[in-house]
Amino acid sequence: MHMNTTTKQQTTPSDMVALEQNMKIEAAGLNKILADEFVLHAMLLQYHWNVTGINFIELHRFYAEQYQQVERMMKSLAERVRALGHLAEGRLSECLKHTHLNEEAFPVQHLQQLNNLIKSHETVIQHLQRMKRSLDRTYRMYGTGDFLEDLVAEHESMILLIRCYL
Repeated sequence: MHMNTTTKQQTTPSDMVALEQNMKIEAAGLNKILADEFVLHAMLLQYHWNVTGINFIELHRFYAEQYQQVERMMKSLAERVRALGHLAEGRLSECLKHTHLNEEAFPVQHLQQLNNLIKSHETVIQHLQRMKRSLDRTYRMYGTGDFLEDLVAEHESMILLIRCYL
């Protein structure tokens, strides 16, 4: 006769409260990253709309590809926040309050635009990595950690492409 020695652990109400609190913190952090992506997206649109010079066609297309990629990341972030049971923030006033990026004066020179984009992507990466470390250490929310790693990889590949124009 075989005896089952494993026992099922019951989820307690306090476990559920802790999980809900963790998901709330996680969603708030993701909304801050979403705010960064909104500002980066706006920056790319501004550059796309106003690019001039001998490389106009190439940079115009490049900026379009970049802002479309950021749009996809924004959509993924919003979907992740909603999956956690919270609202994804899309109000520009709130995004500007929570972003880690600075809205700077429009630089006419495309080299300055490209350098601004690199700096912005690097800032987003720093905050993605900081959030991932916090989630992994404090809340053990590995699914979102993997999601954040994917976003870091996307931003790194975008930086690599931008550097090809410098």
